[in-house]
Order: sequence, then structure tokens, then C-alpha cells
Amino acid sequence: MKRNFLIFNLIFSHLIFFPQDFLFHVEPLNWWVDMKSPMFQILVHGNNVGNCDVKISDEKVKLIKINKLDNSNYLALDLEIIERVEAFNFNIDFLKDSKLYEKYNYQMKKRSK
Repeated sequence: MKRNFLIFNLIFSHLIFFPQDFLFHVEPLNWWVDMKSPMFQILVHGNNVGNCDVKISDEKVKLIKINKLDNSNYLALDLEIIERVEAFNFNIDFLKDSKLYEKYNYQMKKRSK
């Protein structure tokens, strides 16, 4: 009995103090500033990411639309690159109940000719 109690406590405390990652995958991993069109889309896969609000606070990128999908573990973001000269990174903030839940750093690269 003590052994089962100890195992349960170890597993439960691990879940509380070391939660599973919120984001599983972002596709594509990066985009290019010098593409023909300034518009692009990112697919985000994460634990109930579709239930989050999304915010981008970078003047080089504009969030056009948040596409909530039938599966709440996926979210598609329509974005527009405002500044297309040099490579840069920007943060995508995922909010739950108006509080920052996760921050993801996305890369905008310059394509080599």
C-alpha cells in the first residue's frame, strides 16, 4: 500500500511541477521575408491551442485572421509581413483567460539566391 501511494505521489507531482509541453508543432517552421506575396499562413498544433487567444506585438508582422478549426488542438494563423527587407524573429503569444500561457518565437528568414 505504501509503495502504491509513493508511486502515485511521484507521478502526480511530476505532472504538477513538470507539465507537458503546450505546443507540439508549428508548420512551417519558418518563412521568408522576400517571397513574392507578403501573406502567409502558419498551422499550430498544441494541447487545446484552438481555445486560446493569439496576439502578435511586432510592427513587422500583422495578424490578419485566426482560423479556429474543428479540432481544438489545431489553429491556423493568417499573417502579413509588413517589413520585408531583413530577416527577423517575432513572438506569437497564446493567451488563456487574458493571461499569457505560452510564447512562441517564429523566424522570418532571408532566402539565399
